[in-house]
Amino acid sequence: IKHPDSGIAIKGFNIPDWKEVITITSELMKLEFNNKDIGWDLAHTDKGWIVVEGNANGMFVGPQIVYERGMKYELDQILERC
Repeated sequence: IKHPDSGIAIKGFNIPDWKEVITITSELMKLEFNNKDIGWDLAHTDKGWIVVEGNANGMFVGPQIVYERGMKYELDQILERC
């Protein structure tokens, strides 16, 4: 219901400067890397969005390998709560 650190209510929270996130990630997708599955971590600061890091695999790739199955059901459940 609330973020454990900030105490901000999660449901109904609007991500600030969302169009900037779209612009940044669109530019990141144009970069040429050997790995085509990069999970980008971004953070919103007082000066706007920054790129924290790029991870070699997206969020759901690791668990799918470990459990040897897809995780669409779990992802759908998460998205329904948002």
